[in-house]
Amino acid sequence: MTIEPSSAEVKVDSTTQLRASVEPKEAKNQKVTFSTEDTEYAKVDADSGLVTGVQEGRAVITATAQDGSGQKATATVTVQPKGFEM
Repeated sequence: MTIEPSSAEVKVDSTTQLRASVEPKEAKNQKVTFSTEDTEYAKVDADSGLVTGVQEGRAVITATAQDGSGQKATATVTVQPKGFEM
């Protein structure tokens, strides 16, 4: 399983999109669930992987395969202040 991009930056109150792919490509269940324990810094939509910056800091986003295989991949999202030039 992979997650792209593996690292990203987002401003507070802005969004960035993460995408996960399950290996092998022929797997019957390609669905994944996105999550983070760092909710003080970022929120992530469990189904789509859309990450929203909450406050300045760093959040690790985990994508978990729903096929019961236990496959996981992570990405690090750095949240910058609203006025930050990226």
